[in-house]
Amino acid sequence: MAPLVRRGWAPAGQTPILLQSMRSHRKVSAIAALVWDTGSDKASLYFRLHPDTNITRREVLAFSRALFGHLKGPVLWIWDRLGAHKAREVVKFITTQRQTTLLPLPPYAPELNPIEYVWCYLKYDPLANLAPESLEELVTVSRFYSRQVQRNGELLKNLLLHSPLFSSE
Repeated sequence: MAPLVRRGWAPAGQTPILLQSMRSHRKVSAIAALVWDTGSDKASLYFRLHPDTNITRREVLAFSRALFGHLKGPVLWIWDRLGAHKAREVVKFITTQRQTTLLPLPPYAPELNPIEYVWCYLKYDPLANLAPESLEELVTVSRFYSRQVQRNGELLKNLLLHSPLFSSE
C-alpha cells in the first residue's frame, strides 16, 4: 500500500505532503490478459484483482478457464516465466485448448511482455502518489482505473504495439 511517489505540482511555497500508513504490508495482486483480435484490429483487457493474495497456479488456472470462454479463433498465448505459469496443470490446460500456441518469453524480458506496459501505465499515471488508507480503498481505486484502461481500446492497442514482439520495425 506504499505509494509510488512521482513529481507533482503544488502552489509556490507549499510543499505537498503525502500521508501513508507505515505498518501496512497489504497489497492487491492482479492477473490480466491483453488480447488483440487481428481480424477486427481491436485490443481488449481482461483482468482480476486478488486482495492480499499472491498469484499461484490456482488463480492462473481459474483466470485462464474464464478467459477461454471469451476467446474465439486461433490464440497465441504469450507468457513470462512466472512459476505459476509453468505449473504442469496450467501448461496442460493451455496447450489442450483449440487452436492455441503457447509462446514462453525468455527469462526476465519485461520489455517483450505487453501486459507489463499496462502495469507500468497504471502505476506511473493514474495510481502514482496514491496513499490509500485501507485495502478496500486500494482495491476500489485499482479496479476503477483498470476499468478505465479496459475501455480505452486505442491505448491498449498502442501498449501492445509498443512491445518489440508486435512492432513493425
